[in-house]
Amino acid sequence: MKTVAILLCAGAGHRMGDTVADKALARLGNRPLFDHSLQAFEKHRQTDGYVVVYRDPVQRRRLEDRMSDLTKRPAIRVAGGRERWESVYNALQALPGETEYVFIHDCARPFIHPDQLKELYRTVVEDKASCLAHRMVNTVKQTTGSSSGTRRLKLKNLDRNNLWEMETPQAFAADLIRHCYSEAKKIGLQATDDMGTVIHFGHRVTLVENPRPNPKITFPQDLALAELLWEIGNNPSPERS
Repeated sequence: MKTVAILLCAGAGHRMGDTVADKALARLGNRPLFDHSLQAFEKHRQTDGYVVVYRDPVQRRRLEDRMSDLTKRPAIRVAGGRERWESVYNALQALPGETEYVFIHDCARPFIHPDQLKELYRTVVEDKASCLAHRMVNTVKQTTGSSSGTRRLKLKNLDRNNLWEMETPQAFAADLIRHCYSEAKKIGLQATDDMGTVIHFGHRVTLVENPRPNPKITFPQDLALAELLWEIGNNPSPERS
């Protein structure tokens, strides 16, 4: 497999509370969240196969059922770790030796589109590290000092013109991301996303600006918003005459 998509499904989903038992398999529209991501990659011609990172044996069986219904491409199953970086590390270790490029995607972001994957692939081939992202539109402040509360703080102004919010998928040359994760493990670096690991070791990256909503399902209200976005996308208003 030359190009592999790592699909992360092992998150515990604690912040969803009792809303859903398994976030990756929560329903959005007429199918699970996992299906939305998988089907986007299925439409991307350069994706040759998958590494699916699962949480437990029960989830693994359910994800295997979804895979058997939706794809004929080869798939490797890998148990996730306690933290996200451990899950990604495990998946990278399982990549076939011939892998040249890898997408890393959190299946809690179900609104990816094949056009975005096409652009990520083009840029990762050219630049070795590429990430879907969107510009920051809100005013952002940084706290300074040692206060752990929220009162009487010293705040630092940040120029939002230079601020971006990272999304997934993030795409890398396989040798680069495997090397960075191996080095990160040696020094105990636990970046909150894969691009952060690459940036830590001084590598330049390319941002692919995303014009489409690509929210991450983290809290119960996020799932309600995702349902609304899905309904709008699948039931557009008739054009006005």
